[in-house]
Amino acid sequence: MRRDVAKWDYLLSPSKAVSDIFRGAFAFDGEILEFGYPRNDVLARPDEHVRQLARDRMGLTDDQLVVLYAPTWRDDAHLEGGGFYHPSLIDWDTLLSQLPEKTVILSRMHQHVTTPVTPRSRGDVRDVSRVDDLSALMLASDVLVSDYSSIIFDYAVSGRPIVLHAPDLVHYRDVVRGLYFDFESWAPGPVTTNTGELADVLSSVPSAAKDHSERYRDFVATYCTFEDGQASRRVVDLLVDRHLT
Repeated sequence: MRRDVAKWDYLLSPSKAVSDIFRGAFAFDGEILEFGYPRNDVLARPDEHVRQLARDRMGLTDDQLVVLYAPTWRDDAHLEGGGFYHPSLIDWDTLLSQLPEKTVILSRMHQHVTTPVTPRSRGDVRDVSRVDDLSALMLASDVLVSDYSSIIFDYAVSGRPIVLHAPDLVHYRDVVRGLYFDFESWAPGPVTTNTGELADVLSSVPSAAKDHSERYRDFVATYCTFEDGQASRRVVDLLVDRHLT
């Protein structure tokens, strides 16, 4: 990481709060551009045509509830011979039996995770871990289920509901890695600790989103401050002005 950071001229940030974290996390003393992320412009500027294209490419229909499951990796979940596995945090049979009909789960594991975690025989759970375009997955989905992943900051730009499924919160926080925030007060959506709770929330997504709307707005204002769909323009304008003129 130190070798990579030494090559950076600029570091992009979506907010002042994130900039403060980046300074310490990357030990970067260069210029931080609080411009937002160009990759998230497509999420910040709603375009139903683009969203529909993303769903069509994945064979998703308009009447399906599409859940994007995108957890982070666990540093202590090593596989013999290299790589990592994802611990079993969801009872899939129980979850799927309680969800509304025509629910589809897109399971996107972290790139460090090398083993599938979803039942391959079920058409309503699809392993999309090899899909490179994460923005397309976010566009195609109706709700995100994650845990401690940075995808939460990106997905919040879309304004769509977020569920934090964290059965191993205490272990992750106290043993594995630690957290920058108090998880419960930071979370922009409901926090679930077992499969039953997750099923209840996903069975009533609009209600859960409404219950957490104020916290969601505060989260976006604090951590996604500059994600207004114009990040690409700001970055290009600065680079052209400083380096090409």
